[in-house]
Amino acid sequence: GKSTMSASDIAMNGGHPWTFYYNSIRNATLFIQKVDKSVLSDEEKASSKLQARFLRALYYAELYRWYGGVVLLGDEIISPTDLDRSRSTAEATVDYIVSELADVASQLPLEWDAPNYGRATKGAAEAFLARVYLYNKNYEEALKYARNVINNYGYSLAEDYSDLCD
Repeated sequence: GKSTMSASDIAMNGGHPWTFYYNSIRNATLFIQKVDKSVLSDEEKASSKLQARFLRALYYAELYRWYGGVVLLGDEIISPTDLDRSRSTAEATVDYIVSELADVASQLPLEWDAPNYGRATKGAAEAFLARVYLYNKNYEEALKYARNVINNYGYSLAEDYSDLCD
């Protein structure tokens, strides 16, 4: 029979989302814990930790989209196969994601210089906050963050969505 593949499947190299995202969460947490031993400047270390926390929150958000409440590890490092633990409630999972995104958003820059283009920004973190709120039917908060991103950070919606497919 004919099978289909989504963008998520490609990003996970054919792996299971649970395994892929928990491996990614583990890697982000390992980075956060070990970057202080690197030769980076203190400023680069702090910035890199924010980037890793941003990514970790996104990985949790994706897990939440797939499964609802998930195992929240915080800064704990465990083996990717040691996930036989109680899952948090959906509410606790969303609260963790929102807390992490809001905290990093408060510390991320509005933009990066050219060599650092593509790193997480305050606007990106707040856009993902809007998305988390939207997916959880908290429309007031979703609208607040989406409007803030559009009105204050130089982002906009595409005027013609067909242009996105060129």
